[in-house]
Amino acid sequence: DRRKSPYWYSHETDLIRLLLVEKHGGVYLDTDVHLIKPLPKTLRNVLAYQDRLSAKRILTFKFKRAVNGAVMIFEKDNPFLREVLTEAIERVVNKYDPENWGILGPKLLTAVWRSHRTRKGADNTDVQLLDSRAFYPYHFWSAHGCFQDHEYFTPVKDDTYAIHLNTKVTAEFQATSKGSYCDIHHAFGESFAVVAVKVNA
Repeated sequence: DRRKSPYWYSHETDLIRLLLVEKHGGVYLDTDVHLIKPLPKTLRNVLAYQDRLSAKRILTFKFKRAVNGAVMIFEKDNPFLREVLTEAIERVVNKYDPENWGILGPKLLTAVWRSHRTRKGADNTDVQLLDSRAFYPYHFWSAHGCFQDHEYFTPVKDDTYAIHLNTKVTAEFQATSKGSYCDIHHAFGESFAVVAVKVNA
């Protein structure tokens, strides 16, 4: 029974977000994603890397980066998302691993992205992959830096639209350190809501 998986809730919600965005199109945000500026209408069919290509990765030849779905912006009936859903169903029916948290999340998106790019080329318009600083300036497991590190050291840049606060890491924080990015931009203390709006033609 798949529902006995410790990660079934995550797997189920991963499927729901994909189904909704593929069918209706629009903007999807995880509940722990905070927008710091308006999303331009020019962002269409967009995902982003969740990790940076650091000097250490280059020196150790670890060039592969993961794609995250905490922020998704797509037109409805997108060919890339249809491929993602097809592979998701295959994984649920024939390849389900109850111990694999990311099997229908980042690992799925990353695998389909690489396959899609190989077949259609990096310049195809089905999906555009942004650098991690667009939505994930703080690496997945270092999101606490928004609450602790001085704003001078923030990875938030001019082309950053959102910050994924990753509640698995940051839920423990009841207060921010003085001078940190989350302290100065105190709106992070407000409640979050799932956002799903249509992308106008």
